Amino acid sequence: QVDKIVKTNLLWITLTYDVARGDLISAWETLGEDFNRFISALRRKYGKINHMRVWESYESGYPHVHVIMFFEEAEFTVFPYWSEKENKLTFRIKEKDQVSSFWHSHVDIQAISSLRSLFTYIKKHQEKILLGLSGSIQDHGSDPSVGFDLENIRGLRTLFLCWIFRKRSFSVSGLFREKISDLISTLHNSNMEKGQRDLEGNLVVEWVYVFLGVWSGSDLGIPG
Repeated sequence: QVDKIVKTNLLWITLTYDVARGDLISAWETLGEDFNRFISALRRKYGKINHMRVWESYESGYPHVHVIMFFEEAEFTVFPYWSEKENKLTFRIKEKDQVSSFWHSHVDIQAISSLRSLFTYIKKHQEKILLGLSGSIQDHGSDPSVGFDLENIRGLRTLFLCWIFRKRSFSVSGLFREKISDLISTLHNSNMEKGQRDLEGNLVVEWVYVFLGVWSGSDLGIPG
């Protein structure tokens, strides 16, 4: 409805790093300080903000930041935007320039409709990163390049650079964590089997470990 004013207080923000500002090492080393300055400036302007933040690496190795922000004291005006480049519809905010002014490089902002919707964003991103740990190369005989998953390469690169530069891969502010916990409680079905479940409601398998003893590597045939 074109005449309807739509507001949101939940944003998905991507912060890039302009390569002209410095080399890859300085970009990663100053990333945390840059982000803290950014969110501190936003809090001075918009009040209380809860957030979940993750780092990610481009193919070049330069970092960018994905952050979900929940504004408790501010709302933004939403409008639909059709991207010819990506051939899809997204929802943007009219106040983008105000938010972007606090970051030194390019900023991309999308509106999220609800707390439930953000699970899609979180799950998609974390799978992309965490699945980089395994399954990057499928078994295709003598040609390991067949079935190589580029998304997993990006995930491995991000994990590697976070380890090198001692960066925590993601962080969740306390109040945001409470919001997520409340939402998980509302999604819980009392008729479910007892046990831990993933975000899709599947029961997580519980592994039982048994301590067998201690052996030397040579006893087990493991080379020194």
